[in-house]
Amino acid sequence: MKKEPQVYLAQILHHIFKIEELTRDSKSEFLAQHVIHDAIINNFFDMGHISKQVPEEYRKQYDGISWGIMDEFADTWPVLQEVDCLNPDHVWSVIENFLPVVKSQIQSLFPDLEQWENE
Repeated sequence: MKKEPQVYLAQILHHIFKIEELTRDSKSEFLAQHVIHDAIINNFFDMGHISKQVPEEYRKQYDGISWGIMDEFADTWPVLQEVDCLNPDHVWSVIENFLPVVKSQIQSLFPDLEQWENE
């Protein structure tokens, strides 16, 4: 069964909210807790896979959303993590600089999106 594109966006937002919850403490707490670090990486990975499922025509229609960066979470990050090259400082930078942007991009286009998450 094919999902509505809004469902994918709601799922991406869900992962953003989870990352925000996991990082509500300090950067030093994030760096010290490998379990939290791994959970965050898994959420980014899931966001990337969800992003790649959004139909191309929809991606073109909403080209203000950073699809390419999210796609990289699925393509590049697992390889970097596997060879232990995923720098935690880089991950924190993405959390601070990218997540608020993509969250805002999605929420500004779809303010009532959370209703779609469980579709």
